Amino acid sequence: MAEERAGIWLKKEAEDAFYALPAENQERLAAFLEERRAELESTGGGRKEGFASEWEPGFAVYWDINLKPKYRAANPKLKAPAKLGSAYRIEVLEIRRLA
Repeated sequence: MAEERAGIWLKKEAEDAFYALPAENQERLAAFLEERRAELESTGGGRKEGFASEWEPGFAVYWDINLKPKYRAANPKLKAPAKLGSAYRIEVLEIRRLA
C-alpha cells in the first residue's frame, strides 16, 4: 500500500492562475507549497484558515488547511491507517500578483 501524504489541492481559479505564471514562477511556488505541505504533515494538521504569504516579491498565495474530503464524514477520532498529518491538505484559494 502506498504511504499517504498531506496533500495540496488548488481551487479551479487558483489552478488557472498557477498555469498562467511563467515556468520559473510555477517552480518557485510549487517548492513553496511543498515546504508548507511537509510542515503540515509533520505537525499533524488541524483546521486552520486564512493563511496568506508572499511567496516571492510581488506575488501572494492564499490557502486554508482542511481535512481531506474522504475523512470529513468519517469517525471524528480518525480511525484511518494514515498518520494524522496525511489526513489533511492545503487548499489553495488564490494566487495573486500584488500591485
